[in-house]
Amino acid sequence: MPYLAPGAIFTKQEYDDGVMFAGALSLLSGELPYHDFVYLHPPGSLLWLTPWASLADVWGEPVAFATTRVLGALTAVGSTVLIALLLRRFGAPAMIVGSGLYAIWPAAVDTEQKYMLEPVLNLLLLAALLLMSRGTRRAALSAGMLVGLALSVKYWAILDVALLAGMAYARLGWHGAWRFITGAAAAAGVVALPFFIAAPTQMWEQTVVTQLLRPDEGRSFVTRMEFFATADASLSWFVAGLVFAVFTLLALLPGIRALVRRTPAATWDDPVFWGLLAITHLIAVLLSNTFYYHYATWVIAPLSLSIGHAVGLIRRQPLQIALATAAALVAMLAVAKSALSIESSDLRPAEIAAWSSTRSCVWGYPTELIQADAVRKNIQNGCAFDVDPLGFWLVSIAGSDPEAVDFRTPADLERIAQQIESADGVIQYDRETIPDGFSIASDSAGVLLLNRDGT
Repeated sequence: MPYLAPGAIFTKQEYDDGVMFAGALSLLSGELPYHDFVYLHPPGSLLWLTPWASLADVWGEPVAFATTRVLGALTAVGSTVLIALLLRRFGAPAMIVGSGLYAIWPAAVDTEQKYMLEPVLNLLLLAALLLMSRGTRRAALSAGMLVGLALSVKYWAILDVALLAGMAYARLGWHGAWRFITGAAAAAGVVALPFFIAAPTQMWEQTVVTQLLRPDEGRSFVTRMEFFATADASLSWFVAGLVFAVFTLLALLPGIRALVRRTPAATWDDPVFWGLLAITHLIAVLLSNTFYYHYATWVIAPLSLSIGHAVGLIRRQPLQIALATAAALVAMLAVAKSALSIESSDLRPAEIAAWSSTRSCVWGYPTELIQADAVRKNIQNGCAFDVDPLGFWLVSIAGSDPEAVDFRTPADLERIAQQIESADGVIQYDRETIPDGFSIASDSAGVLLLNRDGT
């Protein structure tokens, strides 16, 4: 909805999606992640983007990048539909509340307006859960492959592999669990192993060691709870905590009931495992040394299943209908609010691309380079730039004393200065620090296009 406004779909919304798209463009240009450029996630996250990145050869990088925003929205639609299908046997009110909750949850909505990793994990997990509900070994194998693909996108999915392997064991015995694990290992291995073979040490250091040693950003439990409720932490921590306490209880209820009744694990219903997934995701995200708003999206998918199931258990039909109607009204209000908040942008991609075509080497952060249609050209011309400047910095400080770490180290600043020195154009948002030897050639909606003096 926000991208219906003129120019909005081309604007910078996030840092990470620019990194991943620049990485996919680099991969298509013959560069290998970990070996030729720093990348902090498994390679599946890049491969997922390559079909859209390949459109840059036809439409240019800015338009191809804009299609990834459509991909994010389609991923959200897919997850919403899968939640409804999983809740179908619990009745229409359960479907409406569960899928509607996921569709309008502010943190999820904000995340899925661009290409991010958590929505991909959700889509693959929900599809795997739908397969597991069939209760066959063949379905377990296919479900394992889906969760294995998720593992190749982000290592968080190892928790889903473990939980769903337990689900397969409980329902299908060792043979079912073995098929699930085999499928997961095969899918993850096919995607990740070639890159690991090409650069084993670098891939391990960047995707595992650096992530584990990332500096603690100091976001408290209270702040994290606020971000779970809204993407901008605008809701008070008390209200957010109260809401999540209720939702967490709803997620735990099926498991508590099964334990109290001493129900054999082989007969546990799907909602027991949905609750386990929701609680596991929640604990992992709350205990992580880093936290960003999009992390909450990974929790919201299984939590929406649990809440939808709870509505389906309500015996009184009038109350079910009231809850479903309330959910529908909230969804309509959310859509209306989104429509009213649409803002257009004066960003002129064609003008930026025209300026870039006059430059041999353009320096900038990944999204800005994409806006300038300059990533592939930089690679072709051998220009110095980083696909992920922040990632390069995190690798360089891995294991350092967090108290002694600055956002920019002298070595990091020197590296950027050397890259800019070899460029004849710079694209940036910062108006306060114009690099020496450069002057403003144009300004497109706050995006500064800088030419080296005399060029």
